[in-house]
Amino acid sequence: MTGLSWPVGMRRAPTAKSVGFMRLLAAWHAPCFAVLASGCFYIGPIPTVEYNLPPEIKRAEPAADTEEALLIGPSGQSVFVIAEDPEGDEVRFTWTLTGEGILGYGYPVYDGEGSEIVLEHDPDLDGKTLGCLLDDGENDLVALSWRLEVL
Repeated sequence: MTGLSWPVGMRRAPTAKSVGFMRLLAAWHAPCFAVLASGCFYIGPIPTVEYNLPPEIKRAEPAADTEEALLIGPSGQSVFVIAEDPEGDEVRFTWTLTGEGILGYGYPVYDGEGSEIVLEHDPDLDGKTLGCLLDDGENDLVALSWRLEVL
């Protein structure tokens, strides 16, 4: 013998094949052994992650995100968005205008589902973009936009 010793009961030296199998077996059963050794054995439903869906746009007047410009006549123009959240979270509406930043915040009107803004006739609005951001506090923002043209 060359100074190697095998455990009692082992009749021959382990081969590379048997050592690889034993390591695979040990690696496979290590997590199970750790769970069983701790006194816990969990069998139950797999935990699931609940996803919060973003607000859904039900209606936008005039239609948003179109090639056509939103025309603002001498009497001004009203724009409104109706949206709801699938989980019932409160939807917050933020109205923006290019070059102006945030015009205002709107909490739901129209039976808790929408927000409205009225644009006055102003030649400085020509060529700008009106935006409405919808936020339920849980997801990325949902955005709508209108390209403005003043008559």
